[in-house]
Amino acid sequence: MAEKRRPRPAYQRKWERTRRYGNWRQIYLSANGMCRGKLEDGGTCGEIDNLEFHEEYDGCMVKSVTLLCPIHHQLRHIELGDTVTINPRAHRSCLQEDVQEEMEQCGGLEGWIRKYELV
Repeated sequence: MAEKRRPRPAYQRKWERTRRYGNWRQIYLSANGMCRGKLEDGGTCGEIDNLEFHEEYDGCMVKSVTLLCPIHHQLRHIELGDTVTINPRAHRSCLQEDVQEEMEQCGGLEGWIRKYELV
């Protein structure tokens, strides 16, 4: 059986997130670090592990970016009628760990918000 890949170094993950999603920290903060997927009862999922960014497009332009757990990410693609399935990650998402590390370096949530000029 093939060995699972190791995650890329934190600086590389953050650089790639910034390149792809712009202010990904604001997206994370706005979602309260939780999956924004909708439940059948109308509530929000709230999962905090293995979160992924989901982009929705209007033509070629990104219309919105949402934070979703892998299950709601796959369900959202099914709802949109996408014929492709999301490949399972070779390793778990490190988003939460990266944010936690930044917050610790900034002295907590308030320092993190100040440093990255989040609202």
